[in-house]
Amino acid sequence: MRIGLIFLFFAVFTLLISCDTQNSFKAPDENYFLKYFGNQGNQQGVDFIVNSDGSIILIGNSRASVSSDQQIYVAKADAKGLIIWEKNFGGKFEDEAKDIELLPDGNILVLGNTDNNDFKDEINRERDVLLLKLGQDGSKLDSVKQGLTSDPFNVIGNPTDEDASSISIITDGFIVAGSKALVPKPLINRSGFMHMRFRNDLTWVADNSGQWNTEPVFPLNGESKTIRVLQSGTAFYAMGYANDNFRTTTPLTSDFNFIVYGLGPVAGDLGKIYIGDISSNERLASVSVVPTELGGGYLLTGTTRTLNNTNGDVYMLRLSGTIVFDQFNTSNFLLNPLTLGLGNPQVISTSGHSTLFSFLITSEKRNGNSNDILLTKREVNGNKVFEETFGGVGDDFSGPVQELADGHILMIGTMTLGGIDGQTKIALIKLNSDGRLAP
Repeated sequence: MRIGLIFLFFAVFTLLISCDTQNSFKAPDENYFLKYFGNQGNQQGVDFIVNSDGSIILIGNSRASVSSDQQIYVAKADAKGLIIWEKNFGGKFEDEAKDIELLPDGNILVLGNTDNNDFKDEINRERDVLLLKLGQDGSKLDSVKQGLTSDPFNVIGNPTDEDASSISIITDGFIVAGSKALVPKPLINRSGFMHMRFRNDLTWVADNSGQWNTEPVFPLNGESKTIRVLQSGTAFYAMGYANDNFRTTTPLTSDFNFIVYGLGPVAGDLGKIYIGDISSNERLASVSVVPTELGGGYLLTGTTRTLNNTNGDVYMLRLSGTIVFDQFNTSNFLLNPLTLGLGNPQVISTSGHSTLFSFLITSEKRNGNSNDILLTKREVNGNKVFEETFGGVGDDFSGPVQELADGHILMIGTMTLGGIDGQTKIALIKLNSDGRLAP
């Protein structure tokens, strides 16, 4: 159902728009709130982490004006959502926040893309991967910018466009998942899988070191992207999506499907499986590790869209913790693929989170001429526990969600304030265990 209280928040925000965004209204209770982050211009919520003391560090993107280059926005708030500090990080051209991880030493690692030219179109832009290591006070402790080349071994050749998706902590460092593409980007064979490995000191493990392959050894044609790489013993599971035009495994069609492929200790090919429907395009967006209390495994959530783009939905499934790379092995699926029945051609994003007893899923749901943020809780068998929507007059977009230790729910998103043509702001929303802005 629609949460009517949000419209009151929008009205208060409109009255106080000239004030600091973060302090635009007083939260009704410290156990639930809707807070906006960002200054002048448009901001987009991307991700967050929660510290052991309940404080929150969130990341997003900020553009002060239409003519300004985008910067990475990082802010810290207390458990009540009150801002402690906020900072922008940016270079000469566009920068984009993609992921955040809390390191074992308490510091923060932010993943982003950084542009090397002023082209903002997808054909000619050329980006590198950016890692920012920050302290809890927002101070920059270290950073690295790393790009690849058109050479398969990334030693010689022309610079390529890297689009990062996520960063995962492994035993001796980190793995950045994403895609790599030639510049300018060709009309076919547009992008390929990418998994860049870094040591704990942020040193890149180069392909010519013999210790890691940044790209899979199996050939792919079409458009593909790795969303996340997770370690499993000495091997790794890479999960993404592809529309490979020359498959040797089913499905043989060239529509988009989820793909899971295995990597050995130095990223050698261990096999792959495709997951999807031949009559629609499935693109993976989020991977969550399922707690051992629920039997372990991985929750995969993404979008599915009919080939004529008339219908869109969330596509989710749960994989076993031990994946067999056999296309027809049903033991891989602890929850078969299912959709939420949204019927929304405007589904943009989705994110999944595994709790101790259920799954939390966020996405967008159409409401008249605009998108609202959707939050739904599902039992491990996929049955619906609750479904709530949050939104105003303009388009609103979902982001990651997390269940807190006390059972409350915290999620980030992007909300349009001031009507359809208003500014977008980062929205941090804390809800009760039933997904409502209430005690």
